[in-house]
Amino acid sequence: MGIDVTRVPPARPGCRPEGRLEVVGSVLRTMAYQSPRGSRAVATHAVSSCDVCVVGAGMAGLAAAHDAAGRGAKVIVLEATRRPGGRARTVRPAWAGGAAVECGPEFVDAHHELLRDACARAGVTLVPVGGELYAYRQGELAPMATHPANDPADARLATAYWQRMSEIASGIVDADRPNDHPDARALDARPISALFDEVAAEVDAPPESRAQLGRFIQGVLGAEPEDVSALFVAQQAVLDSGGRSARVVEGLAAVAAHLAASLPSPSELRFGARVEHMAAPSADAPIELRTTAGPTIHAGAVVLAVPLRALAALDCEPALPQAWRDAARDLRYGSLVKATLATPGVTVPGWAVASDLPTALAWQPGDGLVTTYTGAGRADLLAARTAREVIAQAADDISLLTGRRVAPVGGTWRWTPASRRGGCYVVFGPGHVGAHWDALREAHDRIALAGEHCGRFTGYVEGAMQAGVRAARQLVG
Repeated sequence: MGIDVTRVPPARPGCRPEGRLEVVGSVLRTMAYQSPRGSRAVATHAVSSCDVCVVGAGMAGLAAAHDAAGRGAKVIVLEATRRPGGRARTVRPAWAGGAAVECGPEFVDAHHELLRDACARAGVTLVPVGGELYAYRQGELAPMATHPANDPADARLATAYWQRMSEIASGIVDADRPNDHPDARALDARPISALFDEVAAEVDAPPESRAQLGRFIQGVLGAEPEDVSALFVAQQAVLDSGGRSARVVEGLAAVAAHLAASLPSPSELRFGARVEHMAAPSADAPIELRTTAGPTIHAGAVVLAVPLRALAALDCEPALPQAWRDAARDLRYGSLVKATLATPGVTVPGWAVASDLPTALAWQPGDGLVTTYTGAGRADLLAARTAREVIAQAADDISLLTGRRVAPVGGTWRWTPASRRGGCYVVFGPGHVGAHWDALREAHDRIALAGEHCGRFTGYVEGAMQAGVRAARQLVG
């Protein structure tokens, strides 16, 4: 059973998707500083008992809440901040002319079924993203496949690597269970950089061709190849849909707002409610959660839909399972820096341009806007600079890519381990799939975890939502 949002009235026949923008905008404006209108959030916090308490109103928590409520459970969702969505955050700054600008995740892939269903229920507009990938190398912009700077060794190495990866990934029958691969232990112990080196040696590829493969991992996972398990990369390769991605015109926050607003009564969502202490006195007693907003909650079960850093900081009695604490200690999050600039009259060719410039990748999320996206070590270097300096760097790079001078007007968002956000999304390093993958997906004593760190689509909103649904079903019969 999927996320239960069937109580939301469908769009009227013949109604354009844009017809709901006014309603969505109202929800977003209300959501910015207080509880979303109609979200069942109550000022009195009179309800203190529930069947399931969900900690975190990100996309994982919202998915868990809807699935549990759809199964008849009374749910209370606790969110420490003043808005739903977690890392799915959309802003509408004046410099962007009020257009939706994504601070975090942005794309909806073809096989992201839960997210696409939530988008349909919310009545938002999905615009396909496609086109040719361009490259800016050695001062020249051209389609990547035919770029003059290409070395024949680049294609030779890429072909050999993807053939090898396809062979490895074929051993993963179920993407939820990468540890069932017959060579799981050896693959997991090996960094993907070692596989790059091995294949490069086999096809006699030069260092620069080898570096091109490394940049792929840096951009996709926000991590250096030596810090990524080869088994983890194989698991991700299994999920490659080959289909077209899309972008939400109204922003992913509109989808989160709809999920928050449509949580069915008597369930409720409380904002500004950070959990200070969680206790499970005995197996037959309610789990007690003391928060910064309202009385202690007594719950029959709990979904912890928070990032690993927040999980590690949670004060629990008794302590959370050692396996979860080990995962929170060992697993790191990748580094990404996004910047979106106002670029009136400036266009980026294709769907994106990959470059050897400091900001690495650029695409056009809408007319008059360009987003730059930088991962791994280059992101850490950018994150050490001020926001104004990052925006200026992005403006310089976009100017080089397009041949048109771009003013440094825009915004930037740091998703690095050193930032208050703690990084972009989880990365399983060498040895970590075997040590932590299965443990994060197991419920313990009426408590289950949710979030992209324990989803099939790790690093994606879809993965977070899948994990939320799984957690709800582990706890609610």
